[in-house]
Amino acid sequence: MRFIKNSIAIIVALSIVFISIIGCAKEEKKQEESKPSIFKLHEEKKQESSRTSLRKAPNFSLPSIDGKKIQLSDYAGNVVIINFWTTWCKPCTREIPSFVKIQKKYKNKPFTIIGINLDNRISESKIRQFTKSYGINYPIALGMKDQSILTLYGRITSIPTTFIIDKKGYIRKKVVGYGSEQFFDEITRTLLAEEVAIKS
Repeated sequence: MRFIKNSIAIIVALSIVFISIIGCAKEEKKQEESKPSIFKLHEEKKQESSRTSLRKAPNFSLPSIDGKKIQLSDYAGNVVIINFWTTWCKPCTREIPSFVKIQKKYKNKPFTIIGINLDNRISESKIRQFTKSYGINYPIALGMKDQSILTLYGRITSIPTTFIIDKKGYIRKKVVGYGSEQFFDEITRTLLAEEVAIKS
């Protein structure tokens, strides 16, 4: 009798484990399917226009988190990475450490990263606290102070969205979704090495 009871107990325990495994698998699949599209757009970073169809990056003027003004025209002749982001966007915050490293690596080159923050539900002081906690070492503009920036660059509908601009001010790549440090570093190095030969 004891043997039968022990056997039943083992079967019940195994059944519970089996059901739990299936439940977890279903939950993981459900979570994967419910992820926002920005988690699935990483490969779009491979899209690149040919030089014959490149367009100039539109100039903009936005207030920064430290009360100054950020204008793209102030960085003429530089390779510029423009990153649209928010504090609540996980892929955005995953990119920040990479941008910090790249900004530091090329600080003595004609290069800068400009972060355009699109938060509209937290205060500017909270955004400043956030940037400080992440050690952000590049200028941060407040994009929601002038929402025309969202259409100026072709309708920003997903975040992060990043534009990579060459020394002549042409948009060379648009990245929708998370981009790796290696990718951004490689294209930065390539564009910095280019001679300014594209005709205006």
